[in-house]
Amino acid sequence: MNKSNKRENDVPKTRYTVFLAEHHKDQIAKLAKTYRITRGEVVEVMLDQANLGHFAPHFETKRKSKEVVRVTQSSVIKKFKGATPEQLAEIAKILDRGKPNHLSIAQAPRRAAV
Repeated sequence: MNKSNKRENDVPKTRYTVFLAEHHKDQIAKLAKTYRITRGEVVEVMLDQANLGHFAPHFETKRKSKEVVRVTQSSVIKKFKGATPEQLAEIAKILDRGKPNHLSIAQAPRRAAV
């Protein structure tokens, strides 16, 4: 390894990709530029210096807000289990008018009636 690339107290590192809001990305970039360190080092310093216990309620709130909007394929199938093919076709038309969906009701596998 080139000595110019090796820092004195380096530990093995792994490339890690995260998705951030634009303003958070800009804040990290600004700090990195101001202190002439990498964006990864900015995040490392923030994590090392943060009292993570203080953030627990915020993490919980974030998790709960995601659970409210999460829809699984199995939950959708359960909701429309008794729907007729005609009803499913109407629902599919309504969904097609909106945003692209990852799950099409018309394509959802039907379970055999027991």
